[in-house]
Parts: sequence; structure tokens; C-alpha cells
Amino acid sequence: MIDPSTFTPWAIVTVAATGGLLLAEHRGSVSGRVVLKTVAALGFLGAGLSGGLPTPGLPLWIVVGLSLSVVGDLCLLATIAGRAFLAGIGAFLLAHLAYLIGFWSTGIDAVGFSCTLGGLIPLAWALHRWLSPDISNRLRPAVLLYILVITLMVAGAVGVWVHTPLFSGLVPAAVLFLVSDVGVAMQRFKGAGLRTKLWAQPAYFAAQLTFAWHVVWTP
Repeated sequence: MIDPSTFTPWAIVTVAATGGLLLAEHRGSVSGRVVLKTVAALGFLGAGLSGGLPTPGLPLWIVVGLSLSVVGDLCLLATIAGRAFLAGIGAFLLAHLAYLIGFWSTGIDAVGFSCTLGGLIPLAWALHRWLSPDISNRLRPAVLLYILVITLMVAGAVGVWVHTPLFSGLVPAAVLFLVSDVGVAMQRFKGAGLRTKLWAQPAYFAAQLTFAWHVVWTP
């Protein structure tokens, strides 16, 4: 197991940049938003890589997911829901798949996974129905697929926790990611403003740092 102290400086970068990002959002600073969101994203990737190249299995797939998330963050810096937004959805969708593959490589309890998925599917469908009237026909299939994949990812995190209780931290990470994505959807499709960003962005970066921690911490 890698010394967790290697993780700390990068985590501080992400936390500090997230605070600065919220201030930039409050002030309406576009350049501040671009720079600080990029720094925060590179911070959680650096945290995941702080101990060197990840070992095969969960650590490797988490780093893949973190890398794809950085790409997604850069794409979502665009303010219009066009091609860049679609590319961002694709990058984050692949990130969620990477996390799910990592969970699967660790071992997932089938009952825990199935029960959680069964409970989440109605909520996921309700979210899709709520967002659908404000989503263009071109984006609607991508958004629906994205909702499905992140739902599977959250269920997978619970399945890992039931199978291996030492990985309980994956559950809040997955849930925080889901919460942050709801916030992003509210901003893009429902016109939500700064108040939504104040909880969605910290939730997102907290989720990614928690995932990154499991690269360092995994025994």
C-alpha cells in the first residue's frame, strides 16, 4: 500500500481550486472558471497518480475514469449544449463505465447490486421524464444512456461494498457523483444558477477525490 501522504498535496490543490471556482462563478469570471476548474480536475487526477502507476484492477480502472473525467470537464467548459457538451457526456459516460469495470474486477455482490439497481431505476426514469421536455431530440438518447450508466455505476458501488466492506468509501463517492450530475443537468436543461453550483461542484470534486483515494489506499 502506498503512503497516503503522497495524496494530500494534490487533494489540497483540488479543494483550494474548488473554493476558488465557486468564487469565480459568483463573480461571473469566465477566465477564472476555466482556469480553476481545470486545476481542480488535474488535482484529482494527480491525486490518483500520486503513488505512481496504478496496479491492475480497481486502481487502474479508477485512474482511467479520472482521466476521462478530466476530458469531460474540459468539454463541459463550453456554455452551450452543443457538440462539446455531447463530447463531455461521452467522456463521463466512459468514466462511469471504467469505474464500473473496476468494481466488477474487485467483486460485486449480486444481491446488493440487484436490489440497489431495482430501487434506483424508478428514480432514474423519473429524472429522465423530468429532464426530457427541455432536452433536444439530438441529445435525448445520449442523456438517457448516461442516466442508465451512472445508475449502474452507483449500484455497482453498493455491490462492491456488500461484497468487500473495506470498500465502503466507494458508495458515497458514487452517490456524490450522481448528485453532482443531477446538478449539472439542472444547470444545462432547467436554467438552474449559482445556488445549484454551490452544492453540485463540491459534490463532484469530493466524489472524484474519494475515488482517487481508493487508488492510493487499495491494499
